[in-house]
Amino acid sequence: MLYERIMQTSNLTASQTVATTVLDYSETAAIFQRHRIDFCCRGHLSIEQAARERGVELAALMKSLGEAIEIRRDGAQPSPKDLSTPALIDHIVDKHHAYLRKTLPFLRPLATKVARVHGDHNPKLRELAEVVDDLTEALLPHIDEEEKILFPALRVTTGAPDPATRAQLATMVDDHLAVAALLERVHETTDDYAIPEWACGSYRTLFRELEEVERDTLAHVHLENHVLRPRFAPAPAAFDLASEAAALRASPGWAQHGRAAKTLLRTPDVRVLLLALRANTVIPEHATNHAALVQVIAGRVQLATPTSGATELVAPAMLFMPATVAHDLVAYDDSIVLVTLDWHGTPENEELTLPVAATG
Repeated sequence: MLYERIMQTSNLTASQTVATTVLDYSETAAIFQRHRIDFCCRGHLSIEQAARERGVELAALMKSLGEAIEIRRDGAQPSPKDLSTPALIDHIVDKHHAYLRKTLPFLRPLATKVARVHGDHNPKLRELAEVVDDLTEALLPHIDEEEKILFPALRVTTGAPDPATRAQLATMVDDHLAVAALLERVHETTDDYAIPEWACGSYRTLFRELEEVERDTLAHVHLENHVLRPRFAPAPAAFDLASEAAALRASPGWAQHGRAAKTLLRTPDVRVLLLALRANTVIPEHATNHAALVQVIAGRVQLATPTSGATELVAPAMLFMPATVAHDLVAYDDSIVLVTLDWHGTPENEELTLPVAATG
């Protein structure tokens, strides 16, 4: 059957992510959009997960994706993945940014006009006009900032980006999430772009153009999230925890205070701290604004909170600690503890401090 042949020749599987599918086969973007499956900000979901989340029959979706791939196979265009970074940025600016600059200033007064004329007949049009305002205010400053600050920095970056550029990349993703929420509101206020029979030409034009804005913006955000940004992701970092722990135990802090610590990793999103504690060392009650995973690599510790009481952790063990929860830590044996903290949105210069430990 055609469906099976397409699946075999394209290597398309329901377990691969939506973002990867669009990266490999750009023609599938229209299929995902038709089913309101977000291939940008939620592109990390597998096709199967995304279909289940949207209530879409998986077999029918896979068939549609496969057919789109087969139709476009002979006329496939070069993949954006193969463009150099400057060429990819030029493509985003010339195609997608230019489109938004031309279209949004046209749609904003049009949405206001349609709401004024037909708002009594369809009250959702008034909310739609507000959403179009919000979308314009979100997107136009966003692309201005990219072109003035982020993109020039990325054009000349050859290794890991500097802290300011990393922060700009994080802001870019946050902005995209906000835009995705606004596009969802557009869907709600247009009833999925349904045009009534009585709609005038302006009404029809508004809805058609908004649907095109969604299509183009999803493609635009997909390129920035899944093609451009990964090129500047931190390189994988490996750590020899045994050697790091041995160095901590040989440090003056261990000898004098029964505790030594080292920050193994600093990124805009996480901090990873390795902590060596001598038996009977106590870290007094404290709290941070960061959620944390506490992993006992060696030894035995007790972590206690005022609300949930004490939890004993014997290596290998792991505990999740929510942000702002006060807790203390007691080492029953010589112990090594790895703490991974959520650092997203934290100022670059903020440092982690622990209270002074006491030994029994």
